[in-house]
Amino acid sequence: MSNPEKHVHTAVCPFCGQVTQIELETAEPSDQSLEAAAVKACECGEAVLLRRKQAKIADAKDCITEKFKSGVPSCVAELLAPALKYLFDGAIDEISIKINPEFTGKVAFTGDNFTIERKDVLKTREEI
Repeated sequence: MSNPEKHVHTAVCPFCGQVTQIELETAEPSDQSLEAAAVKACECGEAVLLRRKQAKIADAKDCITEKFKSGVPSCVAELLAPALKYLFDGAIDEISIKINPEFTGKVAFTGDNFTIERKDVLKTREEI
């Protein structure tokens, strides 16, 4: 298997303006991919904060996917995951979904962490 050819591009951090040389596999990258690569390479405070935010949100999405993958409709994870950005940014405090009286899913962001909660109430009754 051959290695794809690398192309050197100049990218500018959108936060601090630092110019960096980056290697990409494409000869004509989009402005968005150049900006993302610049943010990934830059060590300014805003770039570091954005990378931290992206990592926290990715970890929380993985946790939501795992926590809500069985026993509930797939729409639960599909509805909770997009709210992570708004929770992180402080636009909303928490989001919860109640499927029925026995199931609730909730996500919140407090301090520096996401709290992801799944509450199942298993109720059994037998009459013999």
